[in-house]
Amino acid sequence: MGWMLRPLPATTRDTGRGRKRGRALDDPDRRRMIRTAAWMLSVLLIVGVWWLARHALHDYVGHARSALPRVVLAETPAWMTAPLAREIRQLVAASVDPDPLDAASLDATSTLLASNPWIAQVHRVRREYDGVITVDATFREPAAVIAWDGGFELIDGHGCRLPATYDESQLEALELPVISGVAARPPRPGVIWVGTDVQAGLKLALLMETTRYARQIQAVDVGNHDGRIDSAEPHLQLVTRHAQVRWGRCPGDELYYEPDTATKLRHLERVNRSYGSIDAGGQIVDVFGDAVLIHPNTPTSMRLTGGP
Repeated sequence: MGWMLRPLPATTRDTGRGRKRGRALDDPDRRRMIRTAAWMLSVLLIVGVWWLARHALHDYVGHARSALPRVVLAETPAWMTAPLAREIRQLVAASVDPDPLDAASLDATSTLLASNPWIAQVHRVRREYDGVITVDATFREPAAVIAWDGGFELIDGHGCRLPATYDESQLEALELPVISGVAARPPRPGVIWVGTDVQAGLKLALLMETTRYARQIQAVDVGNHDGRIDSAEPHLQLVTRHAQVRWGRCPGDELYYEPDTATKLRHLERVNRSYGSIDAGGQIVDVFGDAVLIHPNTPTSMRLTGGP
């Protein structure tokens, strides 16, 4: 039985190889080589992933740049025409970078829109999750036109000039009051038209728009505003198709000798009811005194005074 206790030669040889492997793993140079190889493999893996991601993003952005982004207006006013809305959307689409990661061009587009004469205030330009650009702004609404040099310039309710000029054939379709006799030249679009005559005419024109006889009025004439032609004549007058209604001073600026706005409106309503028109059938009607006066329409009566 003693042979069972004797070590086998094969076992002795395996033990020797195990000792050699243990010594190899404990070798500092070998461990260093293994760590270096693992580090290099990790770097190569990271670089490879980065390269693939970079090219995928590049392809995505390139595809996005191939078409202009879709632009919507957060609120389109009822008065805004389809061509004007399209013009503003195209302006935004051309100025916003289609890159979904871009933010700087949104700020630049806000600044660009703020300089547009049609826009009173830009609230926000934002990129939605689906890439659509939404514009939230307050627009300047057309309120009247000013007769000037044979044409008619559009203004808003504050007297700011808008970028549109019309001829006489287009006035009826506009359905906006006309102001004539303005002294100052037109400013550039987006700027308030200077002159108290513009503001006075606009105030009276907007007041007349609230009446049921507004369509009888062809223009608000401010040519004698502040008595600059004749201090004895009324400052403002309403021009009808065949005659005039001599109104007086700007609504709210009446002096002690002139009835207030409410009284003048009652006068006009009474004349309109009695004659079927505020000019009493084509005569000169005065409402700036204590009583309504009606005069025959003669060549010496004050007429529409347009721009130069």
